[in-house]
Parts: sequence; structure tokens; C-alpha cells
Amino acid sequence: MILDATVTVLEIYKKYPKHVWRYELGKRITADAYKNGVGIAAGSDSDQKTFVQHEMKLLVKECGLSPFDAIISATKHSAMATGIFNTEGSIEKGKKANLLFLNKNPTTDVKNINDVYLVIKNGKLYNSK
Repeated sequence: MILDATVTVLEIYKKYPKHVWRYELGKRITADAYKNGVGIAAGSDSDQKTFVQHEMKLLVKECGLSPFDAIISATKHSAMATGIFNTEGSIEKGKKANLLFLNKNPTTDVKNINDVYLVIKNGKLYNSK
């Protein structure tokens, strides 16, 4: 079972006192699901350049995920939730070569997910600069 948390999508409600409960409820449901062993998917709602990274940070800060589990949410669990896990979402023989190389370890601080060194997308190399 995978929960597509959409915490980032709900974040807009923080601005509206009458509707902030939607964001708070979304965070609570996500945190409770995580604590009870439900896989959390991140970033499957948008393809904006920094959407996934932002959602990963929210999952850690607002919902109690570890940085490592936020990475799993953005990779394996998102691929499972969108039905593409047989071709991507993990590093395995025969899967698409979509890799992100970072300058700093994101498992010690999820903010390091933004410090990109190199991207491999569909087997092609892209330098972050």
C-alpha cells in the first residue's frame, strides 16, 4: 500500500486561516500512515523542477519521515504509485538509468538534495552547471 501524500499541494492552505485545517489534516494522515508502515509517495503530482525536493523536505520536517525514507518516497514509492516501478524507481539491471549524484549526503540532511553534482536521465549525462 502506498499513500500519495500530496503534502506540497496542500501547503497552499497554510495561507488561509479558514482552510489551514486541510494542510494540518494532510500532514497528520501522512505522519500516521508512515508510523504505521504505509509507504509514502512524494512528487507524483507535478513535474515542476523543484517540486519533488520540496515535498521531500516537507515530509521530513512536517510528517516525521527520516531523510532516507523521504528518498525512498521520491524514488521507489513514487514509481510504485504511478505504475512504473518495473522500469524505474530503483537501481536494477534493465531499468532506466535515471540517477542523481549529489555533492553532499542527503541522508544526514534532506536539504542536501538540492546540491546536485550530476544527473543521468534516460542514460544521458547532464551537468548541473
